[in-house]
Amino acid sequence: PGLPPRNLATGVATSLQVLAEIVLSVTQSQAPLQVVPARAFDVSGYQGSTERARQVLGWQARRDLTDGVHDVARDLSRSGPLEAVYPPV
Repeated sequence: PGLPPRNLATGVATSLQVLAEIVLSVTQSQAPLQVVPARAFDVSGYQGSTERARQVLGWQARRDLTDGVHDVARDLSRSGPLEAVYPPV
C-alpha cells in the first residue's frame, strides 16, 4: 500500500555531533554541546541514499546540509516561537 519511502538527503554521511555543531553555528547559539560516549546500539553517522529519489522523482540535492539548516532556521524564525508540547503524564 502506498509508495515506497524516498530519502531526500544530501547523500553525505553526517554524525549527530556535526549536525549539532552546524545548528549551533547557524543559529548563533551559545548553548553547550555535551558529547557523551556512544551506546552499543548507536550508529556513528547517518547517510540517506538519494538513489531512489533520483530514479523515481528525478530529484537530487542541490544544497548541502548547512544550507538546509539555514533554510529551516530562517523559516522557523519567520513563523515565530513554537508552543511547547508536553507529553501526557
